[in-house]
Amino acid sequence: MWKDLQGRFSKTVFSRISDIQEEICTLKQGDLNVSDYYTKIRTLRDEFNYLRPILECECVIKCECKTLKIIADYYENDKIIKFLKGLNPIYAQTRSTIMILDPLPPLEKVYAIVSQYERQNILPQDVDESSIAAFSSAKGTKQHQINKKNQNPKAKLIRNHCGKKGHIEAECYRIIGFSPDFKFTKHASANLSSATKLKVT
Repeated sequence: MWKDLQGRFSKTVFSRISDIQEEICTLKQGDLNVSDYYTKIRTLRDEFNYLRPILECECVIKCECKTLKIIADYYENDKIIKFLKGLNPIYAQTRSTIMILDPLPPLEKVYAIVSQYERQNILPQDVDESSIAAFSSAKGTKQHQINKKNQNPKAKLIRNHCGKKGHIEAECYRIIGFSPDFKFTKHASANLSSATKLKVT
């Protein structure tokens, strides 16, 4: 029974290891920022290390050769190279600068370098939030006024008989006549005679 369970568990572990390896190999930054990309690849690496930990010497008398240390360094370099190769093309110069270093800096240091480049050259600079709010408010008010004007079906009307906007012929005082209590402006008084002639016609 235990052997059967162990066999099933081993198959599950190997299947997951295979999936993680494939995800790591195909992972690209794409639309992710550097922080999210780094977090994603680091999460996959941590799970992989849990399922397949790096070997350590278990001899009672520790060997003096550096074979395991070299293997661990190779493994660490693989993580750094994968992180750099998965970055977007805009980081090509930064990637090349890091890749010529010998030895390669730790992954955390590499991430810090790339992240700093992103902040200085790619991410938008900080702006005054109050200015953004004021601009957005003014823009919204103007758009509201435009929309309100467009919703008025009479706003676009231009009558051939008087050339005025915002009313129909049945409501035009030049056609139906002015009410006795209508107050004329100076400009309207000057045109009253022409309006009367238009009505008679």
